[in-house]
Amino acid sequence: MDADGGNPKMLYGYRMANTAAPERGWAGYIGGIAHDPDHVLVEIVPWEKQFPHNLLPVAYRMDVHTGKKVAVIAAPVKDAQLVADHQGRVRFAYADDDDEKMQVYML
Repeated sequence: MDADGGNPKMLYGYRMANTAAPERGWAGYIGGIAHDPDHVLVEIVPWEKQFPHNLLPVAYRMDVHTGKKVAVIAAPVKDAQLVADHQGRVRFAYADDDDEKMQVYML
Protein backbone atom coordinates (compact mmCIF):
# COMPACT_ATOMS: atom_id res chain seq x y z
CA MET A 1 0.00 0.00 0.00
CA ASP A 2 1.26 3.44 -0.83
CA ALA A 3 1.75 6.03 1.94
CA ASP A 4 -1.50 7.73 0.90
CA GLY A 5 -3.46 4.46 1.22
CA GLY A 6 -3.66 3.80 -2.51
CA ASN A 7 -2.53 0.68 -4.34
CA PRO A 8 -3.38 -1.88 -1.64
CA LYS A 9 -1.92 -5.37 -2.00
CA MET A 10 -2.31 -8.45 0.18
CA LEU A 11 1.09 -9.84 1.13
CA TYR A 12 0.09 -12.90 3.14
CA GLY A 13 -2.87 -15.20 3.60
CA TYR A 14 -5.15 -17.68 1.93
CA ARG A 15 -7.03 -14.93 0.07
CA MET A 16 -3.97 -13.88 -1.95
CA ALA A 17 -4.67 -13.71 -5.66
CA ASN A 18 -2.41 -15.42 -8.20
CA THR A 19 -0.94 -17.82 -5.66
CA ALA A 20 -0.77 -21.52 -6.40
CA ALA A 21 -0.52 -22.57 -2.75
CA PRO A 22 -1.60 -19.74 -0.46
CA GLU A 23 -0.46 -19.96 3.14
CA ARG A 24 -2.99 -20.34 5.92
CA GLY A 25 -2.28 -18.78 9.29
CA TRP A 26 -2.21 -15.63 11.37
CA ALA A 27 0.24 -12.86 10.67
CA GLY A 28 1.09 -9.96 12.93
CA TYR A 29 3.35 -6.96 12.69
CA ILE A 30 6.41 -7.08 14.98
CA GLY A 31 8.11 -3.90 13.79
CA GLY A 32 9.96 -1.96 11.16
CA ILE A 33 13.65 -2.19 10.45
CA ALA A 34 15.72 0.98 10.80
CA HIS A 35 17.20 2.20 7.52
CA ASP A 36 15.34 -0.51 5.56
CA PRO A 37 12.02 0.87 4.30
CA ASP A 38 11.50 -2.15 2.03
CA HIS A 39 11.22 -4.75 4.81
CA VAL A 40 9.34 -5.32 8.06
CA LEU A 41 9.33 -8.05 10.68
CA VAL A 42 6.19 -10.13 10.91
CA GLU A 43 5.16 -12.98 13.16
CA ILE A 44 3.36 -15.84 11.46
CA VAL A 45 1.51 -18.65 13.19
CA PRO A 46 0.44 -21.33 10.72
CA TRP A 47 -2.98 -22.91 11.11
CA GLU A 48 -2.43 -26.48 12.16
CA LYS A 49 -4.26 -29.32 13.87
CA GLN A 50 -3.55 -27.85 17.33
CA PHE A 51 -5.77 -24.86 16.52
CA PRO A 52 -6.35 -22.53 18.33
CA HIS A 53 -3.58 -22.99 20.95
CA ASN A 54 -0.12 -24.47 21.24
CA LEU A 55 1.08 -23.03 17.95
CA LEU A 56 4.70 -22.01 17.43
CA PRO A 57 5.14 -18.51 15.96
CA VAL A 58 7.99 -17.76 13.57
CA ALA A 59 9.45 -14.31 12.86
CA TYR A 60 10.04 -13.43 9.21
CA ARG A 61 11.69 -10.53 7.42
CA MET A 62 9.09 -9.62 4.79
CA ASP A 63 9.48 -7.51 1.66
CA VAL A 64 6.70 -4.90 1.80
CA HIS A 65 6.36 -4.85 -2.00
CA THR A 66 6.32 -8.54 -2.88
CA GLY A 67 5.49 -10.34 0.38
CA LYS A 68 8.58 -12.55 -0.01
CA LYS A 69 9.63 -13.84 3.41
CA VAL A 70 12.85 -15.07 5.00
CA ALA A 71 12.60 -16.89 8.32
CA VAL A 72 14.51 -15.16 11.11
CA ILE A 73 13.77 -17.15 14.27
CA ALA A 74 11.12 -19.38 15.81
CA ALA A 75 9.72 -18.62 19.23
CA PRO A 76 11.14 -20.82 22.02
CA VAL A 77 7.67 -21.65 23.32
CA LYS A 78 4.19 -22.00 21.90
CA ASP A 79 1.67 -19.14 21.89
CA ALA A 80 4.51 -16.61 22.34
CA GLN A 81 4.70 -13.02 21.18
CA LEU A 82 7.99 -11.79 19.71
CA VAL A 83 9.67 -8.42 20.34
CA ALA A 84 12.40 -6.88 18.16
CA ASP A 85 14.78 -3.96 18.50
CA HIS A 86 14.96 -1.05 16.02
CA GLN A 87 17.59 -2.83 13.90
CA GLY A 88 15.19 -5.70 13.26
CA ARG A 89 16.77 -8.24 15.61
CA VAL A 90 14.25 -10.33 17.51
CA ARG A 91 15.40 -10.05 21.13
CA PHE A 92 12.60 -11.35 23.35
CA ALA A 93 9.64 -13.68 23.43
CA TYR A 94 6.94 -13.80 26.07
CA ALA A 95 4.08 -16.15 26.83
CA ASP A 96 1.96 -17.44 29.70
CA ASP A 97 2.99 -20.76 31.22
CA ASP A 98 0.56 -23.49 32.29
CA ASP A 99 -0.15 -21.58 35.53
CA GLU A 100 -0.93 -18.41 33.54
CA LYS A 101 2.23 -16.68 34.76
CA MET A 102 4.06 -14.53 32.22
CA GLN A 103 7.40 -15.96 31.16
CA VAL A 104 9.92 -13.79 29.29
CA TYR A 105 12.68 -15.30 27.15
CA MET A 106 15.78 -13.45 25.97
CA LEU A 107 16.74 -14.74 22.50
